[in-house]
Amino acid sequence: MVKVGKKQTKNKRRLLFLLASLFFLLTAAGVTLYRLPLSLQDIGSVIQLAVGKIENQSADKKSAEPVLRGTIYDRNYKELGVSYLLYDIIARPNEIEDKTKTISRLEEITGKTKENIEDSFNKTHKNIKIAGYLSQDQASEVKQLDLAGIYIKPNETRFYPEHTMAAHLLGFSDNNIGLKGAEGLYDTILQPGEFIQSDAPEVDFAGEKILGRSRTDIVLTLDTQLQKKTDELLKKYMKDQQMDQAMAIVLDIRTGGVLSFNSLPTFDPNYYWKADESNQKSLHDSIQFDLGMIHPLLARTARSISSNGMGTDLPPVFVASQNLGLTSEQIVASNQKLGLYTEIDCYLPLCQKDNTDHLKPAETHSPQQASCLKITNTFASLLNGGYKLKPFFLESIFDHNLGKSFGRNNLIGTATTGIFEPAQGVKVRRELSRLKKNNKQDYVFIHGSTVKTIATGNFSKYVNQEILIGWVPKKIPDILLVVAAQRSHLAPLKKQVKKKKITLPGLGTKLLPFLHSNNVRTTGDEIVLKPTNENLERFLISRQIDHPQTKLETPVSLKKMPNVLGLSLRKGLQELNHLKLNIRAQGTGRIVSQDPKAGTSLENIEEVFLLLEPELP
Repeated sequence: MVKVGKKQTKNKRRLLFLLASLFFLLTAAGVTLYRLPLSLQDIGSVIQLAVGKIENQSADKKSAEPVLRGTIYDRNYKELGVSYLLYDIIARPNEIEDKTKTISRLEEITGKTKENIEDSFNKTHKNIKIAGYLSQDQASEVKQLDLAGIYIKPNETRFYPEHTMAAHLLGFSDNNIGLKGAEGLYDTILQPGEFIQSDAPEVDFAGEKILGRSRTDIVLTLDTQLQKKTDELLKKYMKDQQMDQAMAIVLDIRTGGVLSFNSLPTFDPNYYWKADESNQKSLHDSIQFDLGMIHPLLARTARSISSNGMGTDLPPVFVASQNLGLTSEQIVASNQKLGLYTEIDCYLPLCQKDNTDHLKPAETHSPQQASCLKITNTFASLLNGGYKLKPFFLESIFDHNLGKSFGRNNLIGTATTGIFEPAQGVKVRRELSRLKKNNKQDYVFIHGSTVKTIATGNFSKYVNQEILIGWVPKKIPDILLVVAAQRSHLAPLKKQVKKKKITLPGLGTKLLPFLHSNNVRTTGDEIVLKPTNENLERFLISRQIDHPQTKLETPVSLKKMPNVLGLSLRKGLQELNHLKLNIRAQGTGRIVSQDPKAGTSLENIEEVFLLLEPELP
């Protein structure tokens, strides 16, 4: 008993000693902080202020504004994809003190009717969106009114000023996540935040280890003027000839840069969820074209290659045999050497995929087929002297933190693999140019068409295919144009009142000179660092048109949460978009969890959470 009592007394002394030591340390720390500068004394206030900025998202304090997603430019620095920081007016009806005054003030600023705002206030939601897409000036005006129960919420919004132009190459994003095209392929660069060389192997970091400390823009090889002109003529041709699908590629033969990328039907990435999935898919690698349409080109190439650059020129087309003395096997072997049956190596979104079954070597040699992209890549190699290119569309990036542009890595995408000797390449190019008889123009194009049968399950259908391959200038070309189209129904076609219809050769005659004379670009670092006011105004007008004011809305109580489990993020967003909810997504792959659950009433619910996980291999 004596030993136990002594032990308890000893423990009490230790506890008192520890408490005294702690008190001494706290007192010393207090004295030290008191003697330190004000910035450290007020550290709690500073933290509180920072938290306040994050929570309030003040519209009139630039320091609180988030870094926006990078802008996408064409090669002449015209905006193709741009983000704006706009604002929503959120109301909490139970906090509003004077509804009459509040409605009157909001009516003046937002332009909404008194009845429309009153209807919003009568909803049972905790937070109600009164108006959206407000500029910073409008948001600041609302904040200065200091209305009880009225809050400002910033939203980053993506806009594609040219709408359907090059939509398949640009792709789209949602909630600041790149989902397709350039937005998806270069999401790491466009997302605010740092990235390293392995994240962007196509970019020459010029000695820098890390880029993207603030915002990073990307500049594409696309030319808006050339793209629009090609779109215009392709749409006319497609309508006049009643084609179901049409596509075109304009390629810089010297580098492999894509100047124009057209696929019809197309879609508007501003409203990608409204588009049919087939319209969102580029046709350049999904449709196989009969190589018999360009047999003269392939036979002439094979004959030139077999001569090893020696001997006399080939006979003119009108006196030559179909195969120019070669067997079908020799022509097929030449096509194999040119890469018409192998997978395309390129830096385009449609090359970044796992399913390449249609790119594998054909099992039989008749009929031979190839995609528009493979045909384009093959003839670019033939016309540049025999070097294999890797088509690309990223020209450079602009780092706002460093105020500097970074171009492509010279070791990436350059033409280094030769199909044949340089002398042979010159001969092949010359022989291909001789195919066009009596051509006084400084361009060359070859046109072919066919009717073929395509098996679809237990049935077969006839399709009409057309293709045009052209280049300019004639002797040493720098631009290659490939246009291909398909119609799934045969003649007789529907009667049309229009007398002058544009044909595919007529398209080539009009387009090739235009491409040559307008193949110019802006020189110097003339990147606009801020979104243009013109495009911002266009965006705001389009939103006003697309979201007219109406009181006839589906009651929220009747809306239920759909089942999106197992869907991709893009498919899930398509299912949820019409519900006008805030959507948070985490992870990649397929949706494995959703909150709220399917069938749940969406009354008083404003946010949906989606959890995604990769699919098992």
